[in-house]
Amino acid sequence: MKILVTGGMGYIGTNLHAAIPQMVMRSITFRGAKLELVDYDMLNGFNVLNAEQLFDAIREVDGVIHLAAVSGIVDCEKEPGHATKVNVDGTCMASGFATGLNKPFVLASSFAAESPSNVYGYTKKLAEAVVLKNRGVVCRLSNVYGGLEYLTRKSSVVIYLKKCQEKGEVPELHDEGMHTRDFIHVVDACHGLVEALRMSSGIYKICTGKLTSVANLAKLMGFKHLKSVPMPEDRKPLPEIVQALPGWKPSISLKEGLKLVMD
Repeated sequence: MKILVTGGMGYIGTNLHAAIPQMVMRSITFRGAKLELVDYDMLNGFNVLNAEQLFDAIREVDGVIHLAAVSGIVDCEKEPGHATKVNVDGTCMASGFATGLNKPFVLASSFAAESPSNVYGYTKKLAEAVVLKNRGVVCRLSNVYGGLEYLTRKSSVVIYLKKCQEKGEVPELHDEGMHTRDFIHVVDACHGLVEALRMSSGIYKICTGKLTSVANLAKLMGFKHLKSVPMPEDRKPLPEIVQALPGWKPSISLKEGLKLVMD
């Protein structure tokens, strides 16, 4: 069973490649067949904005996990036109072709689409609307951490704490670290995206359903002392409301996942 993965050389895509063999070994299948990824990424000549190329790719597979996107607030703010073309137009074409060819389609989205406050969030919100119109599946990923290339490719509070740990420094956390996040290991996020191929059209959240404060995260990583600094007004986070993907649950606890990051 061939699954097309757009943007397969990104952080999630890289870990998805590693997760599929594990899923096959555990006899996790899609529609009764073993999974095989067909990887398409701009780095190896694929352009999600090339309609002919995209149609031909989708025609040859049994389902699509759409990861191709301009991710990150800074990059989207820097080039909003490009971000809109890739995140919205690219998704529009991909999901439209998948619907026309009767192939299941899953969009990897973000919690930033719930209440958009920047270009990245708005492009994801628009992409979600297009996918739903085309009867596809939207998966909003919570705070993904761990796995391959996490420390070199991502920027997050987990990585910040790990660097403090390595340098023997006391972490500086905004407002005593009381802000909460839903942390999910990338392996579980990848399994959730594959599982979503079975779902009917709708918006689903791939998360643990458990909120952890940044202060408790630091404690889980072994810190006994923390320094509190004020949160700038323009960076105060919106509250998260989480609901896990129905019929699915993660297998890696935050404690276990953090241990994998720290090893």
